[in-house]
Amino acid sequence: MKLTYADVHYYFSAPTPRPLSHRFDKGSYLYLYKNKKDRGGRIEVANNVGKPEQDAFTGTLDPIHVRQSHKHPTLCTLTVDGNEARSHAASPPIQHPEHHWRLPNTDPRNEGKYLFRLHTLDIYFWTGADATKFMDAIERMLEPQQVEIIDRPSAPAPHEHLMSPVVQKLENVAIEDTNYQDGKT
Repeated sequence: MKLTYADVHYYFSAPTPRPLSHRFDKGSYLYLYKNKKDRGGRIEVANNVGKPEQDAFTGTLDPIHVRQSHKHPTLCTLTVDGNEARSHAASPPIQHPEHHWRLPNTDPRNEGKYLFRLHTLDIYFWTGADATKFMDAIERMLEPQQVEIIDRPSAPAPHEHLMSPVVQKLENVAIEDTNYQDGKT
């Protein structure tokens, strides 16, 4: 189990610049649980913890697609049913518990609160380290096609390749030549 804090923008339909139904919660508790036997797991998010308007949701990780861009390193976008949209049409749909991926929200006509199915979550982690830990765990728990990391920085080149051959040669002489070490050259 992993616990971290995040601000979460929930979309109940596909995200647009002016979504019809959405909500934003600050300081949510995000829990990630891994299956013990195989890949996968589930996520739980608790909002407004300790307040009268506290609520939460849970959902299995099977149907999701997660996207992160290193241009926005603390933002991870999770699309519910994003993996099923990418899977083969020949495979039967996965059955999920009815209560999964549902969160209370005021209906568009303001007639009360109902449980609406989530479409997309923009998770804003408080630190880059939290986002990295989350993505590392997600990559271990999900299939590769479920995780998309954009603009991943390439690994830095080893130190030797950063130096010119002349500097490398001088460095080797300083290390290996005993006359140089004794101050005779």
